[in-house]
Amino acid sequence: MSSWNQAIANIAKQNNMTLDQMRSRLAYDGLNYNTYRNQIRKEMIISEVRNNEGASSHHHPAAQEVESLAQQVGNQNDAKH
Repeated sequence: MSSWNQAIANIAKQNNMTLDQMRSRLAYDGLNYNTYRNQIRKEMIISEVRNNEGASSHHHPAAQEVESLAQQVGNQNDAKH
């Protein structure tokens, strides 16, 4: 499973939802699951690039970073409604 898919699964779990329930909730909120997933992926990539500036080793974002980014994306989406 890709790291962003795992991040989304973790977000669902933290909200006491299955992945299917999270998809339903996103749809209820007017969000497309694939769009949400791509936003998480992009934020993780941006975070990784920022963290790697000047570093030569490959960095995997910590779970806390992923959760923080996911929350930011969620907040941005909430602000649209």
